[in-house]
Amino acid sequence: GALSAWKPLREPDLFWHLALGRAVWRARSRTVVEPLAHLDLGRTREVPEWLWDVAQWGLWNVGGALATTLALSALGALIGALLWRVLRAHDRAKPLAPAVLCAALALTGVLSRVRERPETLVCALLLASLALLGRLGEPGARRGAISAALVAIGLLWAQVHSTSPLLLAVVGLALAPDLRAMIVRKRVDGVSLALLGGVALAPLSGAHGVGVLAALRAHAAGDAVLHVADMHPPVWATFNPAENVMGPAWFALLALGLGGMARAGVCWPRRVGYALLGAAMAATAVRGLAFATVLALPLARAGAEVLWTTYATRRPRLALTLVGACAALVSVRGAMIFAQRQGPVGVIGVREFAQPFGTLGVLRALPRGSHVYAPPDIAASLGYALDGHARTFVDTRTPMHFDDAQYAVARDIARAWSPGAALERYDTRAVVMACESPLCTAL
Repeated sequence: GALSAWKPLREPDLFWHLALGRAVWRARSRTVVEPLAHLDLGRTREVPEWLWDVAQWGLWNVGGALATTLALSALGALIGALLWRVLRAHDRAKPLAPAVLCAALALTGVLSRVRERPETLVCALLLASLALLGRLGEPGARRGAISAALVAIGLLWAQVHSTSPLLLAVVGLALAPDLRAMIVRKRVDGVSLALLGGVALAPLSGAHGVGVLAALRAHAAGDAVLHVADMHPPVWATFNPAENVMGPAWFALLALGLGGMARAGVCWPRRVGYALLGAAMAATAVRGLAFATVLALPLARAGAEVLWTTYATRRPRLALTLVGACAALVSVRGAMIFAQRQGPVGVIGVREFAQPFGTLGVLRALPRGSHVYAPPDIAASLGYALDGHARTFVDTRTPMHFDDAQYAVARDIARAWSPGAALERYDTRAVVMACESPLCTAL
């Protein structure tokens, strides 16, 4: 988990997180004046990830890419530790081999998302929530303290990402049997009701307030998401093991869980509910596969234990060899794809052309507030470096802060052989573009 962060910083999102964090710190408010883009695209912005953004901006000022990488490395280690805790479920008497196999499958999917995005922290918060909910039903559990910790997770989650309502769904699934028992027995469980109320109100503490569900829906819908690599729904290639690892790993976890449940001849409604919630997230966007993998863990763990107990006792050495080989194969394959797409592993810094700072002298010579066009993958880094002196068009926040029409215009400008009318419409004074772009040839 720690080593997964030791790679170049490739996310263009990093720079608008830095810009928004700087803007929040300066304004001392979660609603800020637009720091990067043309003000006629919208003068103010709510910053739902404000706490993550401020923390990232502080780290960047202290130690640049190295400080950011170290923080991500710590989060990667935390994710690995919490994932193992969920799989072992505080019970060392359970067989180790099924947990190892589930861990290999889960890590290949989850750690590929350890990036300079708030979803990295959210993944850790979701795992911590599952671990706490697993303890909630244990005999002698300190239910009040566990419930308070879950509400605290919800409050933190609401300050770093707009997916915070997900915790209410997870807790609701965990408490469903208790709520049903309360209805049948007509007896009130104050701790369960307080926990449910706390996690229901926690998302309202975020920057969007009561509009959090509307903001979440807007962020996941529309035309723009179809043109963002990890926001469109999964396609068949997502589950092709020759090309990807997240989709096949999630599918294998589901197969282990459902296979074990069928072999046991029982139904585990709570674990199945978690898995179905994850499947709904995965069906919405490719990036949801990481959350789906985490939510599939309770079902996969239980199913793998049933299958191990059923079949491994006949030939335990062969079973250990097969499970070990499968875990090693999955881990190696995941590492190869990770190094190919995220690497080179061990190199710390920002990817080439993410910061085209050779253009800053020319852009700073323009009148203050001038409009600059740059493709979304570098618009944020330019806007951050220019700090309001010159303003870019649409950056990587699409579709969080910009509508479908504006993002469509940005795409058309980048692909147009005659972009003059669009550039004139937005009073563009300069263009920053890679030389192989059609727009570069046209200009």
